[in-house]
Amino acid sequence: MFLHFPLVLMESNAWTQFVRFWSFQDRAVQTAALGVLLLAISSGTLGCFIVLRRMSLLGDSLGHAVLPGVCIGYLVQLRKDPWWIVSGALVSAFLASWLIGFIRRHTRLKSDAVMGLVLSGFYGVGTMLLTWIQRIPAGNQSGLNGFLFGQASAISERDLYVMGALSLVIVGLVMALFKELVLASFDEGFASTIGVPVRTLHYLLMGLTAIAVVIAIQAVGLVLVSAMLITPAATALLATDRMRSVVILSVLFGVFSGMVGLSVSFLNSHYPTGPFVVLTLALVFAGMYLFSPRYGVASRAIRRRRQSQRTQRENVLKSIYHSLAGCANAVKINELATLRQETPAEIRSTFSMLMRRGWAQLEGDQARLTDAGLRRAQELDRNYRLWEQFLTDEINLPIDHTQRDAENIEHILGPELVRELEARFEQRHD
Repeated sequence: MFLHFPLVLMESNAWTQFVRFWSFQDRAVQTAALGVLLLAISSGTLGCFIVLRRMSLLGDSLGHAVLPGVCIGYLVQLRKDPWWIVSGALVSAFLASWLIGFIRRHTRLKSDAVMGLVLSGFYGVGTMLLTWIQRIPAGNQSGLNGFLFGQASAISERDLYVMGALSLVIVGLVMALFKELVLASFDEGFASTIGVPVRTLHYLLMGLTAIAVVIAIQAVGLVLVSAMLITPAATALLATDRMRSVVILSVLFGVFSGMVGLSVSFLNSHYPTGPFVVLTLALVFAGMYLFSPRYGVASRAIRRRRQSQRTQRENVLKSIYHSLAGCANAVKINELATLRQETPAEIRSTFSMLMRRGWAQLEGDQARLTDAGLRRAQELDRNYRLWEQFLTDEINLPIDHTQRDAENIEHILGPELVRELEARFEQRHD
């Protein structure tokens, strides 16, 4: 009994901390939560355009590039003044953005190679400065290590003012230029031909990304900042194709993951916020990758299986219909199996699905169609004939090449397409 007491105490303490966090009764929790909210809004909004423009490595490059600016901003006053640190980080990020563009224009290197060079160079300089800061008397208490993996609990009210102002700039510009950004992201060539300033938008997007990186480093750290830009947007793109919905979902995924990661780090002061936020994002992405209604792997497998079962049972239904065309009242299961070149067990398995739908009845070894089954079989046969005629008349396929295509298409022809085919052939005969 006494062996279980520490565990119970630990679980009780964790539950108390959990309730305390989600009640938002602490000022520090309110500040950190608001900071994560601002981060999710800015990163989620921009990330959609970064992913669409295939600039995912840009966030990682700028995330590592701000480290020298953070260190220089600290050295100005030898303390973590948010205005100096943010200013240094912004200068460093904008310098990295300009350097990436300059090297791309004046060399034959590809974008990924240029970003990798800038990333490693700036991060090397930043690491050297950070190591030197740790050796000066005030450096051990600088807290700059929190910028590597993030510590949202260290966000102050002064930090919130800076983050809020920068987030307002990002959201305001994206809303004002939303149509132009969408057009340039999907088709840069077409956007340029109709007068959209594509190059200006490109550099504006790089600048806004630099600002978003500066907002994110305090909460998730510069090592993981690219995940906050890319993962929510990539997850949202698996959920929908409408750009406004993608942006909204990206922000919501970021908010959810940020709050979950923040709540976990609140349970123990030794838990950094950034890794738990990114881990939650990865789990959300994995869930959407598997179960997204349209693009999920599992969802598509389920749809394919259902379509395969539907095709199988409707083909058996049509085979029964054709067998009864000679005025027979029923057809034997063994005869049906021979006709379809399947085993009787397979036919019985498929026939049970027809019975559940009320399309057929089985009396002993005799298979019969109900009125509903007869109507569905006639619809399938009509759809097959319409599509077969379309392939032969419109595409000029030989009749012996149309059977397989018609067999596959007849199960998915909608009412509107059937009416259109009927109207086309009626006009031709008239």
